[in-house]
Amino acid sequence: MSDNEPSNEKRIATTQTVLCLKGIDREDVDEQLLELIHEHFKQKGLVVRDISVHAQRRYASGRSWRETP
Repeated sequence: MSDNEPSNEKRIATTQTVLCLKGIDREDVDEQLLELIHEHFKQKGLVVRDISVHAQRRYASGRSWRETP
């Protein structure tokens, strides 16, 4: 099957939950913190497959833009 053909596998969506940590710099989110987050959800029986860390800044007008990871 080519990449252009529709398939059921391509239609499966995953849920994403955004966790905002205001006042925390991207550099403050180290590997140890990420491991603690994974372990916490594992203890709750929830599987976290990936964590992405993105910095976001706000202009004085309230609009925001996201920096690249």
